[in-house]
Amino acid sequence: MLAGWIAKLLPEGNLKHRFLDVEEIEALPVAEAGVSDDGVPFIRLEGGPIFYGYPPARVHVLVYAILASFPLRRRIPVVAYKVAWDILHRYWQGGQCNQQAHYHLQPGDTVIEAGAFIGYYTLKMANDVGPNGRVVCIEPVKDNRDIILRNLEANGIRNVTVLPYAVAEERREATLYIEKWQKNSLASEVCKGEGREIRVKVETIDNLVAELGISSPNLVIITVNGLEFEVLQGMKKVLEEADPHLVIAAKYVVGKEAVLDCVLEFLSSMNYDVILDRYGFVKNEDPERQAVVYASKRKA
Repeated sequence: MLAGWIAKLLPEGNLKHRFLDVEEIEALPVAEAGVSDDGVPFIRLEGGPIFYGYPPARVHVLVYAILASFPLRRRIPVVAYKVAWDILHRYWQGGQCNQQAHYHLQPGDTVIEAGAFIGYYTLKMANDVGPNGRVVCIEPVKDNRDIILRNLEANGIRNVTVLPYAVAEERREATLYIEKWQKNSLASEVCKGEGREIRVKVETIDNLVAELGISSPNLVIITVNGLEFEVLQGMKKVLEEADPHLVIAAKYVVGKEAVLDCVLEFLSSMNYDVILDRYGFVKNEDPERQAVVYASKRKA
């Protein structure tokens, strides 16, 4: 494909990945794509789930107009291009930060997903853990939760609990900052684009685990845009008693400290071993100050 050929000529960077995205989206096994009767874009994969999502942002429209081949245009209209992009990155490639790179879910497992966004990878994990397993996805933004719930209903998934909270180190209320295309954080410096502010209830994972009666989660995924360290502080009991595997997207600098440094120091104090992927989801940014952290309890 032309996009793939051009990508090979480009240096590493965001532009290169825009070309690669188009090539990989064209390879998706799309059975149907379009807009629902009530105006929501969707894509159904061959023999697989259906995904509802957001309409394309300006950048997606531009990339589609310049790079999409005629075969891709026939299969995926521009209105569903962002859904395709999200499927590629948040489902097909193992989630935004490859959640199962170092721990593969088993039937019957319990997962806690803090910062589920629109829940595409939630669908995969729900299938992976099976009817005897459980996924608890935590997402503070109602628009995102509506998409999660719609996708769960459309795919007949019953083993997912959706919670309307932000998570941090203590129970409280706080301001959540939301950028135009749904990036959100309790840290105002993380969300600097056009957006809005809402008040949300903040919980700790320790509190939620106790209230839901979860004895021992197998995997906890933390992608909360700058508050990863605070989330860990609010789950000390879970870390001490259940020894879950962890996936943490430590990407931002909040104040003067890199979240990654705080996370690594804390995990060391809790006797966790870590593996860092500094390049898996970091593009055109400083990989030395951010990484996906895969952590497991240190063996005695």
